[in-house]
Amino acid sequence: MSPHARKAVGSQKLPFWVFTMFSAHAQTVTAFLNDVRESKQPFSVLAIWFAIAAHLELDTGVLTCSQRQLAKTAGMNVGDVHRALDILVGMGVLIREEKGRYRVHPSVMWRGQLVTRGQAEETTPTLTLVPGGRTD
Repeated sequence: MSPHARKAVGSQKLPFWVFTMFSAHAQTVTAFLNDVRESKQPFSVLAIWFAIAAHLELDTGVLTCSQRQLAKTAGMNVGDVHRALDILVGMGVLIREEKGRYRVHPSVMWRGQLVTRGQAEETTPTLTLVPGGRTD
């Protein structure tokens, strides 16, 4: 068996590719990763952050799945998902719209048109990720 045959990732025929943008600004990435590292569950937080990218509504940043589906995507239990979401909300990169409804901060992750991202940033609280924690 070839080394590639053992990998869990498969190639699927999709009608189109959808791209999710992440902030590539070095200072933002560093501050984000510092916050993740300092959280009580860094693996869970990072796993959920990447799992969220697979479940974003185009041009809104709204998370379109349940916590149970997010747990399935990330390969973890719902309790860990809930705690990771709370940590991401505390960091400011995930916004809790109402109970059980979240959207990502458009300055950190976005799926959709850049014009719509700019409009979303105008109505979203300013995000300030700083090394060592929040400024407020």
